[in-house]
Amino acid sequence: EMKNTYKALSVLFIVASCATTAVVVEPFDTSKTYMSDFDTQWKKLVRFFSTNQVGIGTIEKDSGIVTVNNQNLSQDLINQYCATEVPFLWTPNGGSVVGSATLVDEEGFVTANINMQFTQRLQSCDLYGRCNFQTKACTSKGVFEKALLEALN
Repeated sequence: EMKNTYKALSVLFIVASCATTAVVVEPFDTSKTYMSDFDTQWKKLVRFFSTNQVGIGTIEKDSGIVTVNNQNLSQDLINQYCATEVPFLWTPNGGSVVGSATLVDEEGFVTANINMQFTQRLQSCDLYGRCNFQTKACTSKGVFEKALLEALN
C-alpha cells in the first residue's frame, strides 16, 4: 500500500514540476514621437514592413495607417515576439499577428503608434494520432514594437 502511495506522489511531483510558470514581460513603449516630416517617416515605416517577415494587410498613406494580418508566423517568430506559455502535453505550432501601425503628422513632429496582438497555435495528439488544436493569445515581449520604433529613428 505504502509503495503505491509513494509512486503516486512521485508521479504527481514530476507532473507538477513540468507545469508552466508565468512569463514576466518588461514594460515597453508602443508610441514614440520623432522630429521629422511625415513622408520620411512613412518611407521608413513601409521599408520596415517590406524587409521583415510580417505581412501588410492594408496600407493607406493618406490616413497614415498600415494594418497587419499575418496568419502564418513561424514558431521561431512566435518565440521571438511572444511570451509563450505552453501547457503540459501541448506542442507549439506557429501563430499569427493582427494589428496596426499609425503615423500622425503634428507640424514638424510625427508620432508613431503600434497596436499588435499575437496568438499562438498549439496541438496535442494522443497515441492514436487524434489531435486537438487550440489558439491562445500571447503577450507581446515588445521585440516587434521596439524594432519598428527603432527603424523610424
